Amino acid sequence: MVFHIILPGKPMVSSDSFAQLETNRWVLPVEDPRAIGDLVVFLSAPLAPDLGLGVYIAAPPFEISSWHFLGSIDNDTPTAVYKPRYVWSERDAMPTSAQVGLELVPR
Repeated sequence: MVFHIILPGKPMVSSDSFAQLETNRWVLPVEDPRAIGDLVVFLSAPLAPDLGLGVYIAAPPFEISSWHFLGSIDNDTPTAVYKPRYVWSERDAMPTSAQVGLELVPR
């Protein structure tokens, strides 16, 4: 699996930096002293034709209910720019700490 993320002003982060939780799920803690407002996710190698990657983000305390679905990428749309600032509730505010989650799912 070869996917990457970019936060503006930070170096690119490759899939090998993510913790693999299950055979189809990965997570990456993200710390940034600035609010996390933009996130780029892209593939650098094709997925199996019937698969895509769901993209999620969560703010502390990283409970099940704190995960927000941002969208998905696949072979037809291998790159996406997300604006996580639009998913945070008033309770979340604009976090400077988050987790990015990716899940391999059937299309």
